[in-house]
Amino acid sequence: MNNYTTGLKTVKKMLENNYRIPTYQRGYRWDKRQVEDLISDLCEFHDTYYSDNQYDNRDDYYCLQSVIIQEDSDSDRYAVIDGQQRLTTMSILVSYMMQKGYCGMKTMGDIKFDTREQTGEILKELRVSDSSANAQTDTSNQSRDIYHITLAYDTMKKKFENEDGSLNELYNKIASLIDKDKVQLIVQNIPNDKYKEIEIFEGINIGKIRLTDAELIRAKMLVKVKNPDKKNRIAEEWDEIEHALQNNSFWYFIQNEKDNTASRIDYIFEVLAKSMIQIIENNPDSSARFKNVDDNDKMKLKQEIKTLKRNGENTFHSLYRFYEKYNFTGDLSLKNGIFSNEATIDDFWKRVKDYYEVLNKWFHDIEICNYLGVVLYIGGKGNTIYDLYTKYMETDRYAFIELLKSRILGSFDKKHIQNIWPAPAPNQEIAFSEIDDHDQKNYFKTLWYDGRGADIDDNLKRIRYFLLWSNCEMLNQQLQNTEQFMIEKLDMNMFRFPFDMFKIRSADIEHVDSYMNLDEDTEFKNNADAMLDKWKENIKELVDYDLEKDPNNQKAKDLVSLLANNADMKILKEEVENYFGAQSKALPKEDDISKLDNIWVDKKKLGNLCLLDKAVNRPYKNAPFRLKRKDIIEMDKNGVYIYPCTKMVFLKEYDSMKIDLITWNEEDFKAYWKYLQSLFFECFFIDQKETDTKGDNKKYYTDRIYKEVLNRQKKIK
Repeated sequence: MNNYTTGLKTVKKMLENNYRIPTYQRGYRWDKRQVEDLISDLCEFHDTYYSDNQYDNRDDYYCLQSVIIQEDSDSDRYAVIDGQQRLTTMSILVSYMMQKGYCGMKTMGDIKFDTREQTGEILKELRVSDSSANAQTDTSNQSRDIYHITLAYDTMKKKFENEDGSLNELYNKIASLIDKDKVQLIVQNIPNDKYKEIEIFEGINIGKIRLTDAELIRAKMLVKVKNPDKKNRIAEEWDEIEHALQNNSFWYFIQNEKDNTASRIDYIFEVLAKSMIQIIENNPDSSARFKNVDDNDKMKLKQEIKTLKRNGENTFHSLYRFYEKYNFTGDLSLKNGIFSNEATIDDFWKRVKDYYEVLNKWFHDIEICNYLGVVLYIGGKGNTIYDLYTKYMETDRYAFIELLKSRILGSFDKKHIQNIWPAPAPNQEIAFSEIDDHDQKNYFKTLWYDGRGADIDDNLKRIRYFLLWSNCEMLNQQLQNTEQFMIEKLDMNMFRFPFDMFKIRSADIEHVDSYMNLDEDTEFKNNADAMLDKWKENIKELVDYDLEKDPNNQKAKDLVSLLANNADMKILKEEVENYFGAQSKALPKEDDISKLDNIWVDKKKLGNLCLLDKAVNRPYKNAPFRLKRKDIIEMDKNGVYIYPCTKMVFLKEYDSMKIDLITWNEEDFKAYWKYLQSLFFECFFIDQKETDTKGDNKKYYTDRIYKEVLNRQKKIK
């Protein structure tokens, strides 16, 4: 070990030493842009000061920001308290250059990560081989540290090498700067007998934006734990939780907001913080102490909880400061938070793990995952992680699923929900045929696309909730009918709804058969010529589709010619009917052109609505069903995820005997709507526990239980 004090050190001199990255430090997180910026800055410095390669005649140097270290009395290493991102990046850069034989370093010290042994090993490997430098974009399958290290290495390699693998001028410039000691760092070596690591760490980070709340909580918590085995165990458990939350499929199941932050475990910290009063009051020991707390202190705690917000890296550390002051003992007079001692740390960490374990159970129980994901998306009172966690811990799986269903049911149409199904005769099971007997006009009166007198924004929310639920319910029913699930209750990912896609790609409500609101669209209102042009445009798109498949289709060519030459409307209609044959019943034929887009009246109801991602939906505008179907089939073949009910609609899977696959008419609407009704009936009026227990035949709720079902959103709080 080279004993040196504060001052400037060359990169080569710095990397001769061995370093240790303490447990409380975050991992390596530089991304592609930061590496590219560093390379760009170094090249610009070279071109400004040493374009003539006269290195010996000038003292100018490129100075990286400071690195703060402290000698480790227990080893031959320096603990890196600040600046490990820069130090690790320079280690990667020099490792690459050592492979190429250009840098004037023969040996190099290593960097050891206290709880991430693989991270240190990958840095060693990079000195002799680039076989490990295959940067992956999927961080769920590897260590986040290793992902960023390999990404940095791969970025350097692409910048420095020509297509034939030879080194370019960019590399030569930076290699020369490092070799000639023109790249230096400001090093602060803090005596270990004067200051402790964590004190220095907190001092340089509190109030800055560089670290997240989670990283500061980790640092403060682990430094308080004295037992090395326990410290390592907590660090490993922390990494496991963080690693799982980086899986977008898991993350967007529980979280609605888009999130690309390096740390997500602070979401659990926020849930715990906002639930602190309920947690304290639900524990007899802490509740007794909390009763004696001054009312002003209680009010202050409530105010702080109310203003808490998870902000990722752009934060003033409100979560960290909150946990500095409060813990779950119920005694606010302590004012020293979860970091008071190992007992309060153990209590906090146990709660974090308990939350994570329940979230993990929910995610891997496909039925619960699909229902709960809908409930969390709906949000609102009682639909928070803490409230649902509490209910889950108090009841069994089937009762919890019933609770979730009640929350979903209440979100569709609170005003008319009790008029949806006829009450069964006393003590008799509901007959499945009653679906067909009930008047369809009474179904979900406000779940119409135009609102039907309801607030349009709220109505569209309810429609989106219903369509989201119907896709999840379709997957759940498919899962329940799978033999492997029935026998082994396996975690079958293919039936888990992709909430990450739904939220990241922003699902839209799409009319299966295009709907044009003439009352609202000034372009077409009372404008027969505009409507006629739109009709012709739709017909042409349909015929063009046939010409794509068969360029020699003469009938299609003739019809396109008539459309292009503004043929007489009577002749044009006859040719359209002649061309489409039996399918022409679904095409506009009325003499009143203003009614051309209103063939049947139910286009605004649920039987003509489905989910499509915004990027897929927006370009369609008023495109005919046939063209939408063509695009959706093509996207499905190319691996683009299409929501299950939407796919079923455009492939007409609800009727395997369908011959007409290119139009969407009233019969299709009724068939799709009937399918949605059956999903609704089997979700909310089947006794799932009884059905699973008794076997093959579905067990419907009796009159007594039926009434409980209708009122459960009132009963379950």
